[in-house]
Amino acid sequence: MAAEVAALPLENLTGELDELGEPEFRGYLVRSQAAQEIVRILVGLAESEARPEDPVKLLRDLFDAELTLTDEAKEDVGELLAENARLKEDVAAYSSQLDLLLAKIPAADLAITNVRIAQPRTEGEEPAAGESERFLRIQLSAPQPEDDAQTVQTEAVGAGEEMAFEEALKLRLPAGRDAPPTLVVQLCSTEHDQPLATASISLPDADSGEVSDIVLVPVESGASLSYSFALTPVVEPEEPTDAEPDGESAG
Repeated sequence: MAAEVAALPLENLTGELDELGEPEFRGYLVRSQAAQEIVRILVGLAESEARPEDPVKLLRDLFDAELTLTDEAKEDVGELLAENARLKEDVAAYSSQLDLLLAKIPAADLAITNVRIAQPRTEGEEPAAGESERFLRIQLSAPQPEDDAQTVQTEAVGAGEEMAFEEALKLRLPAGRDAPPTLVVQLCSTEHDQPLATASISLPDADSGEVSDIVLVPVESGASLSYSFALTPVVEPEEPTDAEPDGESAG
């Protein structure tokens, strides 16, 4: 056996280490006789008449960590694989439950009202003569199941310490939706292409409410947003059913 082991080309077994630029590590394995031990096990496996059904498991068992190279606890590969399989089953079960819950969400009409930008100018700043008007650009969008995001967009012009937009934005939200609608508000100027400040937010998970003190970016703009929202479920008309006659005809 020793002659056969000595005749095996260790360079072929560790050639990949050369490609990785680690000849020192190869030398370490040879000097420590670790490479010879690996070769001995492989030769014994090749000469064995009873081939194991799972040679990988055999090698793992043979090299099982009686050796502890670090202070970290040893991971059991079999347990990790079993846990991974259980987690995949859990994900599939939760996904099915989520689909059932989403199917119960009805279509709804969303209305955004009373959109206001407070302090669109820096405190104490006065508008210069001939300065361009500032205005709000408001966009409301919601993802659709089989289409691009549905969008409602409008603008309002104003000036001063507070700019208000009283007109309601209305949008039909689809049934079974799995993402909230998005409201984008931009403080703009007629003399600039880019918005002076902006806020992009997802609406709260509620049927109605008021939201305030949302700071627009950049913060230095001194602008903050407030708005009201209301969500009204869409009541689908019931499909007519074939009514039974009051009296059945005699046969």
